[in-house]
Amino acid sequence: MKIRRFQVFDQIQALFDFVGTHSSATEYFYIREATSAVSISSTVPGTLLDHYLTAPLNIHVRWMDMEDVQAIFHQQNSVLLPSPDEFETSEVQDDLEIMESMNPDEIHSDVDLVIMDSASQEKTYSNHSETVSEIMDPGPEIYTNYINIMPDNDLPEPDDQGHQEDSEVMYVEDIVCSTEDILLELGKEINYNLSCRFNINRKNILDGAFRAFGRKSYDPFRRISVRFSDECGNFEEAVDLGGPRREFLSLLMEEIEKSAVLAGPDGCKNLALDSVAVREDRYYLVGKAIAVSMVHGGPSPGFFSSTLFECISNGQVSPTIEDVNDLDLQAKIKKISHAATMEELCEATECMSEYLANAGCLRAVKCLKDKDLLLQDILLFQVVNRLHGPLERLKEGLGTLGLLEAVVQHKDAFRPLFCSPPQPLTADALDQLFDIRYSTAGSNKRAEENTIVAFWRDYLLDAEGK
Repeated sequence: MKIRRFQVFDQIQALFDFVGTHSSATEYFYIREATSAVSISSTVPGTLLDHYLTAPLNIHVRWMDMEDVQAIFHQQNSVLLPSPDEFETSEVQDDLEIMESMNPDEIHSDVDLVIMDSASQEKTYSNHSETVSEIMDPGPEIYTNYINIMPDNDLPEPDDQGHQEDSEVMYVEDIVCSTEDILLELGKEINYNLSCRFNINRKNILDGAFRAFGRKSYDPFRRISVRFSDECGNFEEAVDLGGPRREFLSLLMEEIEKSAVLAGPDGCKNLALDSVAVREDRYYLVGKAIAVSMVHGGPSPGFFSSTLFECISNGQVSPTIEDVNDLDLQAKIKKISHAATMEELCEATECMSEYLANAGCLRAVKCLKDKDLLLQDILLFQVVNRLHGPLERLKEGLGTLGLLEAVVQHKDAFRPLFCSPPQPLTADALDQLFDIRYSTAGSNKRAEENTIVAFWRDYLLDAEGK
C-alpha cells in the first residue's frame, strides 16, 4: 500500500502524477468518484478543491491504452487518426481511497491518498462495472465532462431576447472548455505510434531536457518516451506508458521556474538576461519545453507574471516597479517614483545618470509631471526592450505545435494556465511552513508543548482575522 498526503489547494496534476507512478499506468486515464458518473481527464488543470476532491471518497481509475486514445480521435476526426472498428479498453483499474485527517489539535486538513492492492480492487469493482462507452464519451466531451461537477444554477443562462448583449459575456464554462478543446485539437497532430527517447537524470532534469529538445532528430509531433537514470547512470527498469512522462514534465516545469532564464518571486516570473542562456539558445528551448508539455498533456507553467504573459500574447504591456528583478535598481526607481519635489526628483535621477544614458532615457526634467513619463520609459527598457532578443526566441519556442498562435487568439482562456493568481497568506499556509519537533510522547515536556502548539495556532488564527 502506497500512501501520500495531499492538501486541498494542491494542483490536481500532483494527484495525476502520483496515480501515474503505478506499474499499470498509461499515458492517458480518467478518474471518477465512485458515487458519481462524471469523469475527470488526466489532462485537466486546477486544484483538488476546484474539482471538489475535498471529502473522504473512493476514486476509480480507467487506464486508456493507445488504441483507445486513437479511437477517440478517430470518432472526432476520422480522416486524421484512423482506428480499428473494434477496440478493447484495458481492464486494469485501480481503486484510490482519499481520506481526510481530522486531528482536533490541527487547524488544517490533510488528505491521504491510498492505492489499494489487487485483492481490494477486485472486491471494490465487483459492483462498479462499466462499459467502454460509459467512460469514453466521444467528441469534445472527452475533455469537458468534469465541468458538470459545477452546479448548473451558479451561472446565468443567456435568453433569446438578449442574445446580442449576452454574446459579449464570457462564461466560466466557455473559458474552461475552450482551453481543453484547443489543446485537444493541437494534440491531434501527435503520432502516438512513433516516439522520441528522453534519457533523463533526476539530478539534472534541465540538462537532459535541453539535450533532447535540441537534438536534430527530435520531432514534437511524436510521443515522448522518458527513461530515468540514477546518479550512477544506471537506467531504471520501467516502460514509459505515461507515468514517467508525466513525472518528467512536472519536474521540468519546476526546474524551468528556478532556472537562470527567469527571475522574480515564486509564481510571478519575468525574463532574466543571462549570457549563457543566450549563447546556448535556452530561451527557445524553454519555450519549446512549455509548448510540448501543454500539448502533450503535461502541466502548464503557471509561474508567468502578468507582464510576461502580455509580452508573449502581444498584449498591452505596462510593466510595474515590482517587475524589475534588480533590487538595487528597483530601489532607485522607487526613489524617483516617490519624489514629491523637483529637488528630490533631480537628486534621484542624478545618481542614475549613467544608467539613464545607456537606456536612452537621459533628458532634462523640467517639471514634476515629467516623472511619470520617465518612469514608464525606464520600466519599458528594463523589463521589455532590453530583453527583446530573448523574448522573441521564447515566443518562437512557444510556437511549437501551434501553441503560441492559440494563446494569442484566446488570451483570456489561457491566462490562468500561464499566470497563477496570488494566493492570500492564511493561518493554514503559515502553519505548514513549520516542522514541529516534539519531545518524547508521554513526557511532561511533551504535554507542555501540546499546549504551546495550540496557543501558537490560535495566535495564527487571530492574526489572520486581524
